[in-house]
Amino acid sequence: MIRPPISRRRVYYISGFDPRGARFYHQLYAREAPLHARPRPLALRVGARVRLTPHFSTWDIHSECGQGASVRTDYQFLGWDDVVRRHWIKGRARLIVRSLPIYAAYFLRGGFSRVRRLSRSAFLSGVFPMAYLLLLGGGLVATFLGGRACAEAATGSLLVANLFGGALSWFLGRWGLVWAERLGVLWLLRTYVFLHLWRAGKIPEVDRRVEDMAEHILRTESEHPVEETLIVGHSVGTILAVWVSARVLEKLKNTKVNSGDEREREPAASSAEITGLQLLTLGQCLPLLVAMPNAEQMKEKLQNIHSKKHLHWTDVSALADPLCFFRTNPMHAFGVDCAEGLQPRLRAVRFFKMFLFQNYRRIRWNKVRLHFQYIMAAEIPTGYDYFASTAGNQCLEDSMSGME
Repeated sequence: MIRPPISRRRVYYISGFDPRGARFYHQLYAREAPLHARPRPLALRVGARVRLTPHFSTWDIHSECGQGASVRTDYQFLGWDDVVRRHWIKGRARLIVRSLPIYAAYFLRGGFSRVRRLSRSAFLSGVFPMAYLLLLGGGLVATFLGGRACAEAATGSLLVANLFGGALSWFLGRWGLVWAERLGVLWLLRTYVFLHLWRAGKIPEVDRRVEDMAEHILRTESEHPVEETLIVGHSVGTILAVWVSARVLEKLKNTKVNSGDEREREPAASSAEITGLQLLTLGQCLPLLVAMPNAEQMKEKLQNIHSKKHLHWTDVSALADPLCFFRTNPMHAFGVDCAEGLQPRLRAVRFFKMFLFQNYRRIRWNKVRLHFQYIMAAEIPTGYDYFASTAGNQCLEDSMSGME
């Protein structure tokens, strides 16, 4: 059933574990929107970025959809990049040392075996950083011993042999860590360390920011209601998006948001107060938390979302993206009892269909770049269109009706 066209929408976007903030994502949207191929007319005009609070920003998107139809989208960036920067471990040696006990704890909790059962690609991405570092460490030892043996045979001096072997090892180690940064190895390590510390209760500012996001959404929707409200999470931001959505639903049940900062308790406030409330997760990685501390809290959030009928959840993943859990239902991963066919609605996007072959061949090995394709332009129209979903005149479900 095709629903009536939308003329007013609001998007709340939550980025992944990324130290870049609203400026980067505003520029990315403004750059990619005109490049995106689409089967129907959709002219987008992205406005200037305006700071709402120290951490939240917004920009207007005006869309002309043909036949006189127009849409205005209030696109809000709910930032937590300042938290990421405070916990972005900079020293490479320090990062490796910090990650070793966390990897060991995750292994002993059965995390990798659970992830392997859910997603082979996510499992390989999880073990890749340690495999890379172990291979690099072995290479350093072999390089040192080989260089030392060659130099000793040529010069007969043990001192020269040690210096030569050490120099070769230093050179290999330096470039090995540079490539670790380029390949996303160190970014993955930082992400896993951060998630573990957060779920162990050692980064409470994340929970406070989630609370601020939920309060901001409730206040904004109460003062300026729209026809469709999208909470969008990408990558690790999908974890926060689920957390925020669950808190919004909890607060809608118990709290009436007034025009000011006061909140008046109301026993039977309806969650239908937010019209067209939708949760969109892109490249989600929620099952990573299954074997982390306090995993039961995520299960409670998922149960809360599942029990409410006023929020509709769509999950989009790609087989080519090894940093997500492809077509994995988070409800099932956490043992939430839910019937088949209910939320989240799992949708698959095929990145290779979005590009000409020669162009896709250039980017397919850059897995970090592919992980961002959910919010970037495509050369060839497909059933997935992020810009139509966030700025077009169709509701989210209709805009993705052509997807699997």
